[in-house]
Order: sequence, then structure tokens, then C-alpha cells
Amino acid sequence: MHTRNTLHYWRLLNDNPAASVSATLVAAMVYSARHGACEHADQSTEEYKQIVRSLLSSYGDSLSPIDARKEFARALPRPKQEPDLDLERSRE
Repeated sequence: MHTRNTLHYWRLLNDNPAASVSATLVAAMVYSARHGACEHADQSTEEYKQIVRSLLSSYGDSLSPIDARKEFARALPRPKQEPDLDLERSRE
């Protein structure tokens, strides 16, 4: 069982709504959103390091609560939308 999964990071943000967040923690959040979890060993991967570099370049050492949530939400998978198969409506 992963302890640092997406739900863990989501709860962390919700439990600390006004706290700024370090770029490395947001990188872990983004990595977990992409892969389901971000354990300590994942933080040595090139992908994680690239996420950190990108965040540091864009925000510096820490992100505001709003920016942290924005980056985390952006990385979460989007639900697939079904194509509109209502032929009557598509003819209008």
C-alpha cells in the first residue's frame, strides 16, 4: 500500500489551506497525480527532478496555496468524456 498517494497529498492541502508549499512537495504531489503515488525512491527519478526544476523556475522555492493546488489539479487525470451521440441534437 502506498502511503504517499494522491489522496494523501490532497488531504495535506485541505488540512493546511493557508500554508505555502515547498516546490519539492508540490513536485511530489504532481508526480503522485501522474503515477498514483510518490514514495521516497521516486524522488530520485529524472521525471521528478524535472518537475522540481520546472516549479523552481516558475515559482521559486515555495508556492502559494493557490498555485500549489493549481499545479496539483493540472496533473490529475481528466475523466474521459463520451462523444455526443445524440444524432437529433447534432443535426440542429
